[in-house]
Amino acid sequence: MPIRWEEPFGMVMIEAMAQGVPVVAFNRGAVAEVVRHGVTGFICERAEELPAARAQAALRDPAACVAHVREHFSPDLMASRYEQVYR
Repeated sequence: MPIRWEEPFGMVMIEAMAQGVPVVAFNRGAVAEVVRHGVTGFICERAEELPAARAQAALRDPAACVAHVREHFSPDLMASRYEQVYR
């Protein structure tokens, strides 16, 4: 996900990790809040880092990605967090 804008949330990253696919992305916007660097993917500062990060991402445990999404982005958890913000 070599985004060049300040991504406000990044649902596509969560969808990928929910399927066990690690994410490689630039450190923009919410990326650092969604991806656990070295665990569920890699966060890069420069384009030159992307190929090596992609190779390392292929070695990550898909179950760690799925568990991260379940723990931090489940529908119930997301709904309760929105309710807290609204209150």
